[in-house]
Formats: sequence, structure tokens, C-alpha cells
Amino acid sequence: MKFDIPALTLLYLVVFLAMNAVFAGLWYIEQDKCCDDPTMTYAQVFDFAIQTSSTIGYGGYWPKGYFNNAMVVLLSVLSILLSTVYAGMLFFKFITPECNIEFSNIITMSNVMGTPCLEIRVGNVDGRANKLINAEANLCVESLQKYRCQDENRVQTVTQQEELQLAVSSQHMLYGVWTLRHYINEDSPLYGLRLDEFPGSTIFAFRLNIKAIQALTKGEVYAQTSYEVCDVLVGHRFEDQVDYNENTRKLVFDYAKMNNTYPFFVWYPEEANILKDE
Repeated sequence: MKFDIPALTLLYLVVFLAMNAVFAGLWYIEQDKCCDDPTMTYAQVFDFAIQTSSTIGYGGYWPKGYFNNAMVVLLSVLSILLSTVYAGMLFFKFITPECNIEFSNIITMSNVMGTPCLEIRVGNVDGRANKLINAEANLCVESLQKYRCQDENRVQTVTQQEELQLAVSSQHMLYGVWTLRHYINEDSPLYGLRLDEFPGSTIFAFRLNIKAIQALTKGEVYAQTSYEVCDVLVGHRFEDQVDYNENTRKLVFDYAKMNNTYPFFVWYPEEANILKDE
């Protein structure tokens, strides 16, 4: 199923010819060949096998004897099974929804509206040619927690996963670039943590999952990626990669800028400033 249609068709033809070559070889080593004619060449026997497996049967050759007739039945059944498998896989290739989702290679951390914020970019590279509707995003952080049981001397390690609440976790339609944001406030599991100090140093991965519906086939598509702690750029923000084309009056997304950033301050707001703003 991972093959594209030309590769899948080529694989089918190779298997088809190989199967017929094997049967032709079995018939050729017989004394009377397949059709009770010892003068038949291998090319003629192979031609008979192709006519049999493809159910053409021009009538120039016909099998003689119980063994050869049984071989004809076996070859016919195998060729039908092979063609059925190929047709089924080809059918699934056409109806299986596909998406071309691109993720940023990094996560940025900067202040957005006065609050530290993780940002990740997700883009539908196919754009309007392959619209995705009802897109949903889920971001989790995984950490390794170590503990020692009272009755055991060895240290146990468990994997803990926590969901990071996204400011906007769904999109009605995704045909461009979507910036996912997680605000590190008092409700965030990352609040007050430094990634290079305990307990922030126990974090080893950020997992991002995207689920959407392809507008054409109405089938669900999925994409996922993961980031390590070293992929988080603290004190950076993504550059704007959206331009407006006045001629077509459409937004143009420059995917070459998917990972472009620029320095930007990040700090936790002071309590006095929060009360003052309120």
C-alpha cells in the first residue's frame, strides 16, 4: 500500500510474468510439453501459459492429459487471485484520503500578549487543491518520572504524559498555515519550569497529532510529529510567512519560511503588573 500506482502496477506485471514463467518451465521440462507436442519451444509454452492465465484462449493450444488440465486450473485460479488482489489495492489507493501536512522543525517560546507561549506551525502544503476540514490538534508533553519503592532498592522509571491545552485546537478549514499556541500560565503543566533544570529536565518529548477530514473524499486523515527539548527555541518567534497577492486577492503561504525565526523576549509576568492591568 506504500507503493504509488505506477510502482504497484509494475509489481503486478513482474509477479504475473514470473508466475507464468514458472508454469511454462514446469510444462517445458515435460516430455510431451503441455499440449502433447514435444516440438514446442519454451516461447510457445510461455505463450500458452499467458493465454491461460489471462483467460484469452485463442485456441491455438490446448492442454492434453489430466496433469496438464489440472495445471491449467491451478494457473487460472492463481491468476484470478493475483488480479483480484491488484484490483483491490488499486481501488484502495484511489479511495484512501491523503494529505500533505508539513510541520515546523522547531518550537518557539516567546511572550504573546504578555504570557510565555509555545508556538508550532502546521501547514497544508497542497493548499486549496486538497482542502482539509474540521482539523483538530492535540499536543502532549512526555516526561520520565523516577521513583524508589519502599520495599525495593532499585529505581523505577515510568513515562508520564500530560496534555498541553492549546489556545485554538480546531480549524473549520485548513488550506494554509496554522500556528498552534500553548500559553504557559498557572494552568499549564510547564508553568515555572526551566527545561534545563529539574523537574523540567525530565521532559524528553513533545507529541503533536493532527486529525482532519479531506473535503473531497470525506475520509479522515492523520499526521503526527514529535519534538525533543533541544528543538525548543526559547526567546524566539516565528517570522510572518503569509503574503497577500493583490492580483488574485488570495493569501500566499511561503513554506520556505516555515522555520524562520527572530529573537523575541520571554518572561513571566509579575503579579503586581497583572493586578495593575486588571
